[in-house]
Amino acid sequence: MVSSVQISHATPAGLGGAHNVNRNANAAIAQELFFDTNLSVAIGTGNPLYNDQGGLRAEPEHTWIGADAWTALTSGSTTSGANTAKDIDGDTTPDAWTLVQDKTDFQSIAAGENVPLRLAGVPKVYQTLQQRRVDAVTGKASAPFTIPFNANMPTLSELSLAALNVLNQNENGFFVMVEGGAIDWANHDNNLPFAIEEQHDFNRAVEAVTEWVEANSSWDETLLIVTSDHECGYLTGPNGKDINPFENPITANGTNTPGHTYYSGSHTNTLVPMYAKGAGADKLNSYRNMYDYVHGYYLDNTNIPNLVLQNWNKLPNATPNINTSVRDIFSDKTDNVLNIYPTLVDNFVMIEGATGNVEVITLSGQIVLSQTLTDNRVNLGSLTKGLYIVKVADKTAKIVKK
Repeated sequence: MVSSVQISHATPAGLGGAHNVNRNANAAIAQELFFDTNLSVAIGTGNPLYNDQGGLRAEPEHTWIGADAWTALTSGSTTSGANTAKDIDGDTTPDAWTLVQDKTDFQSIAAGENVPLRLAGVPKVYQTLQQRRVDAVTGKASAPFTIPFNANMPTLSELSLAALNVLNQNENGFFVMVEGGAIDWANHDNNLPFAIEEQHDFNRAVEAVTEWVEANSSWDETLLIVTSDHECGYLTGPNGKDINPFENPITANGTNTPGHTYYSGSHTNTLVPMYAKGAGADKLNSYRNMYDYVHGYYLDNTNIPNLVLQNWNKLPNATPNINTSVRDIFSDKTDNVLNIYPTLVDNFVMIEGATGNVEVITLSGQIVLSQTLTDNRVNLGSLTKGLYIVKVADKTAKIVKK
């Protein structure tokens, strides 16, 4: 896993395989990541020797990586406290980490040079690669890219390429998570200039990974997923809180920061985009198990690992996690979904490839309409507004009556 924030923060910890009841037990999480998992790559910030500007500290700060783990990493030891590093190459010998801190060393590995078996990447900075380079509140810029960057930091693209080159040594393939974690941090601070910088860095990382796949693998054997775990900041246009956000877009402002307003300093339930390319991407539609009145069908993020596992043939019968309130009437078999349109309807809905009797059912299981399917059409004119299940034989679909 790779992140632009601390190596023991929530997302890298969870995707890296740590297990701790307290997400803030960062030193213990780092200890587990490095010395009690089979990770080949762990890259993130939290360097105890440096501050947020990349300057050397007078005394180490071991909040994110504990003293025992740091000592073991810097010495090349395979033991830290009561833990011994795992054997990841199958030769029965514990495999030590190669600790990399310098920007030039990350760039070298990203270029395919001096690639280690196991990479612990901890750039010389404390919390984030760039986003904390000035005070989060008083240091807000008037526009992105106007405050000088920490010059000694690698980019997320370079860290991503370094990780890929290490992982590509495994002939069985690999899974890697790359997080632009400081996008979230900037939006927590309602700091759009820095959020734009971080998003730009993340976008360049996606481009770098895409090019790497096309040069070193193929889309026939590689699946790339780009998404977010949540929105942060309730970011809308500048025209007021009570205006529908879909009618209040962020506005262009030349080279200055776009016109905008934040209405939260934390996470919201706003839907986030998801993109996928490559092997298995065509299966995504069958995992859309939720419905939004504006955007239509979407998938719950817990279905993403099911798709990945199905791609690996580790979970060949993986099916979507259906909302439990409709599980008894909504089939959870992906081949039993009606081909139906539109899903947001006034009166008539079209159903392709089905014959016989059609039932329209409320989410509580009440049949409110039952009629013979004629010319592939069902008349919903008698129904009130709401979300319904349409069922023909053993096939089902969700619709919304306007």
